[in-house]
Amino acid sequence: MTSWREGLSEQAQRDLEELTDSLLDFAAEQLNKRGEFFAFGASVSGDSDEVQTFMLAARNDHPDARQYLAETWEGLREEHDGLRAVGVASDVRIQGGGDAVRVEFESAEGVALEIVTPYRMVRSRGLKKTVAFSESSVSDGIPRLWS
Repeated sequence: MTSWREGLSEQAQRDLEELTDSLLDFAAEQLNKRGEFFAFGASVSGDSDEVQTFMLAARNDHPDARQYLAETWEGLREEHDGLRAVGVASDVRIQGGGDAVRVEFESAEGVALEIVTPYRMVRSRGLKKTVAFSESSVSDGIPRLWS
């Protein structure tokens, strides 16, 4: 892939950037507070530029991460008719060790991308740990809603 921007309209590029920023911000908030997070999603409707973030209610304290991710996508699949773009964030382990936030983005234009942003928890002033993100990588994603 030469550039993730290739094949995306200006609107879809803005949607990707806004969704990814919102998802990474919420992931950082959850990591700083809990040290982990369960998959969650965000969307932009066809008639608004507002990003709506959502998280499924956990049925127990330790839900199966893959099942939770699948149910997040299922929820989006049921509602995608009125949406312009969606993103789902999950906490993943990356090859070679380490943690990352994976954002799976999909646009009604038919483009699917995967953005992987490694992170580590670092000590800030005092003893509190905070998340520090590294540079993201972007690759082709798997279309799940619009194909």
